[in-house]
Amino acid sequence: MPLTANARQLGTKQSDSLQNIYGGNFRVVGASDNTGANGAFQSVENTIVTLGTGATKILAATFDASRVARTSVETRAANLALHPCLSL
Repeated sequence: MPLTANARQLGTKQSDSLQNIYGGNFRVVGASDNTGANGAFQSVENTIVTLGTGATKILAATFDASRVARTSVETRAANLALHPCLSL
C-alpha cells in the first residue's frame, strides 16, 4: 500500500482556497432600470412584463463563487509542505 500523506514536494506552497459555491434560478422582481449583476453574480435574463397597470422588470441571476475567489475541490488555508520532525 503506497503512502500518500507526503505526496507533495517539500517546500511547495499552496494558496488558500474554498470549495466552489454556485446556484441560480432566483429572480429580483421590480428591479430598477440600472440593475445589473456583478461579482459572483451574473445576469442570465432581463425581462419586462406587464402586471396590471404598469411594467415590472424581472432580473434573473446565477451565483458562482469562482468568479471572484480561488476555488478548489477542498477548502484549505494557505500552507507550506514541510518534512515532519518527531522528537522523542
